[in-house]
Amino acid sequence: MDPLFPAWVTPVSWFFVGLGVISAAVVLLQIITRGRHQQKQDLAMNVVWPVAALFLGPVAIWAYNRWGTTNPARPNSGPSDDQEAAQTIAGSAPGGAAATVGHFIGVPLVVASGLTIAGTNLWVLIIVIAALAIGLLFVFEYAASSSASGGAGKRNIGVMVITATLTVLAFDIGMGGWMLFMHFGNFMPSPTDVRFFFLMQVGLILGLVTAYPMVKALLRRRAAATS
Repeated sequence: MDPLFPAWVTPVSWFFVGLGVISAAVVLLQIITRGRHQQKQDLAMNVVWPVAALFLGPVAIWAYNRWGTTNPARPNSGPSDDQEAAQTIAGSAPGGAAATVGHFIGVPLVVASGLTIAGTNLWVLIIVIAALAIGLLFVFEYAASSSASGGAGKRNIGVMVITATLTVLAFDIGMGGWMLFMHFGNFMPSPTDVRFFFLMQVGLILGLVTAYPMVKALLRRRAAATS
């Protein structure tokens, strides 16, 4: 059964998907050609910002130019409300980027495998994407921690695993909930349909919203532990 979409959703999807690709290229161009690299300990964010731009579009360009040098792994002691908000938003970006890459890898794998749970591949998609996102976010946490202060700031691996898991689970409240809504409401297009990518952009944004409180709490806890 074809998803229940009005005709205008297709051109809107092309517009926002294209805008995301252009925005990612703009951020990447700034990183490469304008010398706007992160400090050594923040190099992982040079990957996160362009990937985040794929679903945030021009908002990611604005966020990168405003907070592109923020290191969410090392918040200042006792930050102001504005600083805390900036750190939380920058800290949420890796989770969104991990989920984005998880979609690019997980969706083709699940579709090609034909695996289903309870007669649908949706549950397999959610599990595989979440697992990939947790793994990718752990790699980011490990890379950021290992390069901080020449490795002196490396955190416990168990803590990094828990942090990545909690962040992705909070992210999946928005992202996974959106996927469930699309599936059971007959709004889920084929993964080869441009509308699918547009709706995933919407879901990733919802994931950032639901992950924000968790990231904020984790950053506060990290700041308290290091103060």
